[in-house]
Amino acid sequence: VAGLLVLAVAPYLNLDRARLGILLTYTPRPLVAVAAGIVAGTLAARRSWPGSAGSAMAAIVALAAAGWGGGWATGSPPHKLGVPPGAPIWTLVAVNIHNSAEAVAALQGVVSREHADILVLQEVRLNRREEVRQAFGEFRFLAFDPPKGKRPASSGVYAAFTGVRRSILDDPSAVSVFPAITDYRTFAIETRIGGRPLRIVNVHATKPLWTENGWLTAIVRANWSSRWHLSEARRLAEWINAHGGVPLIAAGDFNAPHYAWVVRTLGLREAHAVAGHGPHLTWPSLLPLMDLDHVLGSADVEFLEYRTSKLPGSDHLAQIVRFVAGQDRSTPVGTLGE
Repeated sequence: VAGLLVLAVAPYLNLDRARLGILLTYTPRPLVAVAAGIVAGTLAARRSWPGSAGSAMAAIVALAAAGWGGGWATGSPPHKLGVPPGAPIWTLVAVNIHNSAEAVAALQGVVSREHADILVLQEVRLNRREEVRQAFGEFRFLAFDPPKGKRPASSGVYAAFTGVRRSILDDPSAVSVFPAITDYRTFAIETRIGGRPLRIVNVHATKPLWTENGWLTAIVRANWSSRWHLSEARRLAEWINAHGGVPLIAAGDFNAPHYAWVVRTLGLREAHAVAGHGPHLTWPSLLPLMDLDHVLGSADVEFLEYRTSKLPGSDHLAQIVRFVAGQDRSTPVGTLGE
């Protein structure tokens, strides 16, 4: 019970601001809830005062962990969000496609069904970019590649890819690109759609714990990878603070739950919390246990709807968001070719 209590209160204590605290805080809350429920039932069966007290504590832990784990939200009807009459409503789809041809094909159906205007994709390998461009010819895609010799591990392989429907761009040639915001895969674009400027940050944060090469390697590299994970969040927060004045959306694979410090430190509102319903779990797609994927927005972005959808070929659920950008501003937008 004591161990479960530590896991349960970890999100409240900001333990994940320290590298070792990430392991406690990022433990999937549904698993903590299930474990606490089992402990509660076991202790209750003993029918003794210590057992009853422990059972009650474990039951409280189970309920608290379940709430944290899902990031439960009830959403708000659009008419309560102060949407200006006649304001254009845009649809954004964000998903880690796992470099899968099956996911690209399935995404075509999502884009058609949802009438998507903006695509924020992660893990589009260099050898699949042209395939994505061909599949979505009505979109203009932008990306960046670090200079040769300065490329961090996987940045060119698992590159982010952002697409905007050409028909909504005020000027298809007027798009700014802000590369390597976190000195890794995260980058941003700025353009004008519907007469309003908009910045879109495509986020693909490094994992605080890499298990692909086995747990021994993960443990040896944990100090390094968790430091990198926290450093990226700090850099992204600094960039956002330095580039205010324009409606901003940050979307993608944060590799962190909604209550994590690396998400909260950005100072942005979460689309699911504002306009979603039920639990927010996006990974793994077969049986979601964590909300690693998010769509966040500045105060001048109104989220109207947030949903997730299974995408065959990907281990993440796709995020589908409808939003209204802020009021028109006179901020100039530069140009940079694809």
